Amino acid sequence: MTHENLRDKKRRETQAAIYCCAARLVAARGFDAVTVDEICTQVGISKRTFFNYCDSKEQAVIGPGPRPLSEEERAAFLATPHPELLADLLTLHLTIVIDGMGADEDALRRHRKEIMHRNHALAAQRSAQMMAALGSLTELTRELLDCEEEQAEAITALVSTSMYLGHHRWLQRPHANYTALREECARALEHLATTMKEFA
Repeated sequence: MTHENLRDKKRRETQAAIYCCAARLVAARGFDAVTVDEICTQVGISKRTFFNYCDSKEQAVIGPGPRPLSEEERAAFLATPHPELLADLLTLHLTIVIDGMGADEDALRRHRKEIMHRNHALAAQRSAQMMAALGSLTELTRELLDCEEEQAEAITALVSTSMYLGHHRWLQRPHANYTALREECARALEHLATTMKEFA
């Protein structure tokens, strides 16, 4: 393993340790009862190191959230044929959502589910991030199809609904990883498409 790979591995391990510790403490005691100093002490890092990895305690607890599409991702998507546009948009959206979760560990997923169920402010924060990400997806769709805003919004709404249904089903599966989340969302999209054909 090269020096660069070792450094990347160490960085991923430190980030995962921060996320897991923050979520575990907050799930046990509540958001306001846990401090950044306490997280740092338990992980064995300085406060400066903490803020090199996380912008805030909120981000450490629930993850950074969906990231914006990069210009490279936008350009690649626009330059590629999409015979299964809805499935491709869902895959793209899931990628930026899952990247924003930060680590795929069972305990972390479990604690974050508990926290989001109990903390409405954090849930609202994540919901706002999701809406912003979907907005960028709408813009991408409108540019790709050269269509009206309303049509692009309707297409994005199908992707969003598939995400909602898939995520709901995923939450019911104990110890389900992010690969399972992708599978549940894809299954939800297929079910929506079938239903629409039956009742159109």
